[in-house]
Order: sequence, then structure tokens, then C-alpha cells
Amino acid sequence: MIHWKNKINYTIWKMIIGNFNSTRSMKRIFLIFTTVLFPFIIKAQLVEIDLFSNPVLEKYNKIYHWQERSLTDTLELPFFDDFAKPLVYPDTNLWEDNYVFINNNYGDNPPTIGVASFDMLNQAGEIYSTASNIGFQADKLTSKPINLNYLGDTTIYFSFYYQPQGICGNAPEYQDSLILQFTSPDTIWHTVWRATGTTNQAFKQVMIPIRDSIYQKKGFQFRFINYGSIADNSVASWAGNGDIWNIDFVYLNINRTENDTSYDEVAFVNNLTSFLNDYESIPWTHYSASQNHLDFEYTIKSLRAGNGDIQVKSRTFDMEDKYSGNGINQTFGAENIPDFSTTSFTSSLTINGALFPENLSDSADFKIRFFLEIDTISEHQKFRWNDTLEYHQQFYNYYAYDDGVPEAGLGLFGNGTAHAKLAYRFVPIVPDTLRAVKIFFNRTYQDASQKYFILTIWSNYHGKPDTVIYSEIGMRPEYADSLNEFLLYTPDTLMYLTDTFYIGWEKTTEDMLNVGFDKNRDAHEQIFYNIYGTWQVSTISGAMMIRPVFGKDFSTNIQTHQATNNFDLQLYPNPAKDKIFLKSNSSKTISYTVSIFNIYGREIKKINGIPNIINTNELPKGIFLLLVKNNNGTIISQKKFIIVR
Repeated sequence: MIHWKNKINYTIWKMIIGNFNSTRSMKRIFLIFTTVLFPFIIKAQLVEIDLFSNPVLEKYNKIYHWQERSLTDTLELPFFDDFAKPLVYPDTNLWEDNYVFINNNYGDNPPTIGVASFDMLNQAGEIYSTASNIGFQADKLTSKPINLNYLGDTTIYFSFYYQPQGICGNAPEYQDSLILQFTSPDTIWHTVWRATGTTNQAFKQVMIPIRDSIYQKKGFQFRFINYGSIADNSVASWAGNGDIWNIDFVYLNINRTENDTSYDEVAFVNNLTSFLNDYESIPWTHYSASQNHLDFEYTIKSLRAGNGDIQVKSRTFDMEDKYSGNGINQTFGAENIPDFSTTSFTSSLTINGALFPENLSDSADFKIRFFLEIDTISEHQKFRWNDTLEYHQQFYNYYAYDDGVPEAGLGLFGNGTAHAKLAYRFVPIVPDTLRAVKIFFNRTYQDASQKYFILTIWSNYHGKPDTVIYSEIGMRPEYADSLNEFLLYTPDTLMYLTDTFYIGWEKTTEDMLNVGFDKNRDAHEQIFYNIYGTWQVSTISGAMMIRPVFGKDFSTNIQTHQATNNFDLQLYPNPAKDKIFLKSNSSKTISYTVSIFNIYGREIKKINGIPNIINTNELPKGIFLLLVKNNNGTIISQKKFIIVR
């Protein structure tokens, strides 16, 4: 099992073929490797891969529109952005363009919560059309014009923090880079700083003096640009995003020195997480509100170096029920945060029964807000977005380990994985009826992961999957009208589950099924895979985006392989030997198509119309799936049948 990187690391290349200076020679060897040798050395394994698209940006673009800046705006000093505002695009008050992704998820221990991430995806969350494996310009982040008319001033400094890779995506390699450029109305863009690719490391601060008179003018601008090289797409289900750089705490001002690297600032570093012990979300009808304390974990960082502790005067929690409006407020005492340190806390929030609605509803949503009070000095207010956290604790009808946002993909790949199994462990709090399974499949290059699989549910034995208690053939990753959403799979049999169970699938090909993987939550101990007949637990940190749905019956507009009208089909005998008989309630049999699939999802027979008899003497013994489609290609009926000999 490995954390799979989409590109061949340069160090490994040097070990294999030596240090080639010829780009043409390298390309030639790369072609030989990927087309001749590569298929024979891929070991079967559980792998983590990069995303092909950004579902957060894709969803945002369906709802909102980018707000264009005013071309006449010129900013005054100071210029500051720590990317802590709850945005997905750069703040239009400060920045001209919207290519980078503003988020709280990609940075690994950032200076403050929120980073700007540079990757291989455009502002729509899709791979750049100019992407190539030999290098190209990807994202850029351009400031609005700034009044830097301080001719002769030697105290103007520009500073920022940067980090290669972070927690997701493959690391930028030796040929990849992040650059910083300056310009003014009297000159072109000039590169003033560059970092070359390397593996994940801690954020580093950069200090750059601006003393050249060509920049000390009204209309000064700066921009960051990343150059990357996308993975070779010869294995389409692996092609994805990567070469990620994160920046934070961008600050430009006068009256600074090269030693001005310390700030009288404390800030949150990470998001709040669920107050549930084991899950991000559970069915509301399974939750017991009898507990009178809720524990929250959070991390605070001080950016002051060498000047002593910073006192946080108070820490305040607000919690409000979205539906009833009931809420509570609780303030915790002062804390001294040691200089230039990161400190983790757990606070216990006292609650009362009035906060929680009666269990007459099947859902609940609580808005939780947590903020720090440090001082009221006006010059510090520009830093204050990073001292507030907001989180929604949601309860619906499913169990979830994930937070709903994938930072990567997970799946089984390699020679020998055609029948490999992947399973996810859940322990229901109360016995209930399983109604459906929600799965988030990542989009892949050319929809390469759209292969059939066998949806499977296992019982538990000594902490591992055991007996198959349900399986359904003919399933595959379908994509709903809204890109990158959970797809609902509804089993044709209801199951009342009282104890630990496992949900997953058995593959039918060696192609990878690319399931969403949340890197900000860790449920790797609940993930199991079976390639050679033995169940193994995953060691890759993260949470698969698979959610079992419980409770009462419900309606949905996404029903996979379920009848969509009043069409009725009878199939008999079942089990059968040499033939099966079909009888439907429709007289327009010519407008339908009948398809038969084997247990591995392979179509083995297709018939126009609905015949009264289908000869099955050429089928081997086993389980088969019969699907009926109308002339629009919609599945209107499905039947399982067994052939015995």
C-alpha cells in the first residue's frame, strides 16, 4: 500500500538511467517506460491519487458569479491578506483575478487559518487546457494596483509565507516552480523571487525590500505564478491535479525592516470539527441529546517571536439551532499563548435540553461560532478575520466520517485487482433499516473510473469484514447533473442492521474506482481492502466518502437502477436452466431494450424489444442481472436471476 504519486520522481529517474541533460532523451525514455515497461510492474495495491477537478469550485460556479473588480481602484498601504475570510476565490477588494483556490484544507499547519492554493486547475475547477507533462504556466494571483509613491523610502518590505504540497496533491518537482513578480506603470513584469519544487515542508517566510525607484510609484502591482507539469495521462484514471503550492499572510507596508518577521498576533490554525466522538455526522434519530457537555478541540498559534506571551482575554462559543432559533453562549477565561508556538485546547461546552429540538424531525442543523478576544487596537483589526471559526454540525439520515469535501481519491489498482474488495466499517448507534448508500466518486480523465462494480455489504467478525449479507451487480460510478455530488445507490432489499457492518464493493476490472477521499478527517482504521484473499487495514490517513443512509422511506430524484414509472416485469422460473420467460404490463414491447449482465458487470446479451422467452442454455451457471431500458436509455426495470445446471 502506498501514497501513489502520479509523476515519476526525478531522484528515481537518476537511479534508473543516470543524469540525462537532454530533454529529448528523457522524453524518449519516459515514452518507453510508460508504454512498454509500466504495465508489467504495477503491483496491486491501495493507492491515493490526486483530484482531476475541484468540486468546491465547480459547485460554487453553479450558484455564484465572480465579481469583477473596478479598474480604477488603487489601494493604499498597508496591504494584507491572510485568506481567512470564508471565500473560495480571492477577495475582490484586494485581488484582480480568481485563478487560485482560497481554502482551509490544503495547508499543513499554516501560520493562520486559510491559505491561497496554486495548482493545475483553472478558476472553474478543471484541469487547464494548456496542461502538459513538460511544464506550463498554471495559476496566478495578481494584486490590484497599490499606491507605492514613497520615492526613496528604504522601509518598504513585502513578506509572505509559502509551502510546497501541503496535505494533498503530489509535491512540486525539480522542474516546477512558484515565482513572484513586480511591476509598475513604467515597466514590465520582473521576477524578483523564485522557489523550485520540493517535497512537503513547513511554511517559510520570505522578506523582500522594495527600494528600486521603478516600483515606488502609484500603480505598483505584484503577482504570484506557479509553473507545473501534469501527470502523463496514459493511465486515465490516475491523471489529476498536483504540484500544489500554498501561500499565507501576505503583507506589504512601510516602516518595516528585514527583521520584521514577528507579529503581535494569535490566530486559529484549523477548522472546528464535529462534536461527535466517532463520526462527522449521524442520523438525527440516532443521536441522544441526554449528554450535557460537548467537547471541542481547536489550535491557536502565536506569531510573536521573542517578546513574551500573548494573552487571549477570552474565548467565546455561540451555538444556535438553525430551525428553532434556540441558542447558548459560553465564554471561557483568559489564556497566555507562548511566543511563536502552537497550542491545542479542548473546551467543554455546557448545554441544556432546550437547545435540541424534539425528535419529531429527521434532521437538525446547529451553527457553531467560536472567536477570540485579544485587544481592541485599531491597527490590529486587519488581522482579525483569523480569530473566528464557524462550523455547522448537521444531522440528517446518514453516517459520515468525511466532511463532504474530497482533497484526493482512493482506490485499488494494479495487476490482480480485477476482483479485489474495498470495505468501510460502520457501527450503528441504534438498530435501524438501511435504505441506501451514498458514494462520492471523483471525476477522472475521460471518465475512466466509470466501470462496473458489485455493491457489497458484509457482516463483522473479529473486527474485519466477514460474510456477504448483500450484494448487487451492475453498479457503476454515474455522475449526477450536478458535477461531483454524492450518488445514491438504493438496494433492492431492505436490511435491518443491529451491529457492526461494512459497505464497499468488489471490482470487476483492474481499472481504479476513484472514490472521494477527505484528507482533513482520519478514518483509515475503518478502511479495509482484500486483494489476495486476506483483509488488510489501510494505513493511508483520510476518510472515504461513503455514507450509509438509514431511517424511514424517502424519495429522491437520483435513483440508480430503479424503475422510474409503473412498468411491471415478471421473470420466471428463477432459478432457471435453459430458458427464462418474461411478462410485462406494456403492449409496446418494441420500444424497449433488454440487456443481460454477468456478475462482473459485463453485458453478455442484448435484445431489441421484450421477448416472451430468452434462451439461456449458453449461459454458465451463476447470478445474472436483466435490465430493461426505454428508448431514451433510462432503466425502467431490473431483475436478478440464477442459472443452475
